[in-house]
Amino acid sequence: MNHRNSSLVHLPLKLFGRYGRKAAFAAVGIQSDQQQQHLNVGLSPQCRDHGYLIFITLNKEELDPAHDYADEIFSDRLIWITRRGVTEDQQHYVNLRLPDTRVSLFVQSSSVLQR
Repeated sequence: MNHRNSSLVHLPLKLFGRYGRKAAFAAVGIQSDQQQQHLNVGLSPQCRDHGYLIFITLNKEELDPAHDYADEIFSDRLIWITRRGVTEDQQHYVNLRLPDTRVSLFVQSSSVLQR
């Protein structure tokens, strides 16, 4: 698999900016609308630069219990649990562990969804 060097990727987003899913997907060339519910769960589709978007919600008390994954964020690492039924040996999840794969993390503190 030929991945681009993540240092060469420029997304039109600012670090620590506030972006909803629709704007984040648009930045990587993925059109998002209400009919595409699969874009609201789990890992994003692979982007043109072979990178991925990950969206996590830290405080999930208002979410359906089926979406109460044990995500944790620390100063030096992220523990991210994706939807049920997905295993770490599936290709997109293997790609996440490759050193040159771009991963853009979007974190919201509460379950108020922005699309």
